Amino acid sequence: INTSEILSKCLGKYIGEKAGKAKVVEYASGTYQDIAEDDDTTYVHNVSFNKFSGVLEWENAVFLWINLGGANKFYDNGRRMSWFGGSRMHDESPVIKRLIEVG
Repeated sequence: INTSEILSKCLGKYIGEKAGKAKVVEYASGTYQDIAEDDDTTYVHNVSFNKFSGVLEWENAVFLWINLGGANKFYDNGRRMSWFGGSRMHDESPVIKRLIEVG
């Protein structure tokens, strides 16, 4: 994915009422399509992923699905955060090793 484009185009931006993980993934992958039907917007699903995983790995990026409130906290004006990834995420999980490695 083109992380620079995604960050400049989408980070912190409103992407519609029907936003969810699928829509975010489609925006990131470049497969999102708006289809206007009167005042309602639908979209075409083109990417398959496990929405319950807590993470989504790309070749050059990792998405962490964050639930606001609870265990996940943001610090330093949003530049740092704590993340609770569930019981399957620990120091030996491949994706956690990858995140630690890239810093």
